[in-house]
Parts: sequence; C-alpha cells; structure tokens
Amino acid sequence: MRNERTSRRHAGALTAALLTSVVLTGCAPDRAIEQEIAGQRASYDISATTLYKRYSDNQINADSKYKGKVLLVSGTVARTEKQFSGAMAVTLKANDIGTGVQCLFSRDRAYDAEKLKGEITVKGKCDGWNMGVVLRGCKVVE
Repeated sequence: MRNERTSRRHAGALTAALLTSVVLTGCAPDRAIEQEIAGQRASYDISATTLYKRYSDNQINADSKYKGKVLLVSGTVARTEKQFSGAMAVTLKANDIGTGVQCLFSRDRAYDAEKLKGEITVKGKCDGWNMGVVLRGCKVVE
C-alpha cells in the first residue's frame, strides 16, 4: 500500500514536471525553425489546396518532394487555435470539410497570428502529414 502511494506521488510529480516543460519550451522548436529558415529561399511556392491534394493522393511521394523543405504556401485562413504552449496554429483551408494545411507559429508570433483572416501566404518548413499537412516555424509573408 505504501509503495503504491509513493509510486502515485512520483507519477504525479513527473507529470507536473513534463507539463511545465511543455509550457515553458513548447514553442522553442518553432522559434528555432523560424530562425533557421529566415534567410533561406523557399523551395516551392504552392497553394494550400494543391499541397494538401498532393499529400492526400500520395503521402510517400509528397514527403520525398516537400518534407523538410522551406515552402511558401498560400490559402484562406479557415481557423486559428491557440495551443497549450501559447503557440498558435493557423489552418489554411484546402477542402470543403475544413481540413487543410496547419501552420504552426511560435509563441512570439501568436499575437499576430490571432488577427489573420482571408487570403495569406506563409513561409514555413514542411513537417509532412499529421491528419493534414503541417508547416513549422511559420511566418506570414507580406
């Protein structure tokens, strides 16, 4: 009984430590990616609809062409969501059911991302498919 309580206490402490870590560093990867790609030219300039379709049609081929590459992706903002870490996810519409290209912005850009509406172009690094195409380290291109 005593060992069980101790195990639960340790599990609770570990969970709290992990959540704190996620909150404090959750957007660090996107900030680092944004800095990494800041001076790079985009490998492809593509619409959200076309990128999504290419991944839907053949994920392996699309990954070999786009994953890890810097892309300029244009599309209509379908929704914005603030994440647990404080970072912002902006989805560019790619079809009629509301799925599309998820653009992840660092916490530093979250305030700007909340204001996004209409047609935009985003520069980011393609992270492949995760229930939609994912771009990391995003920044809106004027």
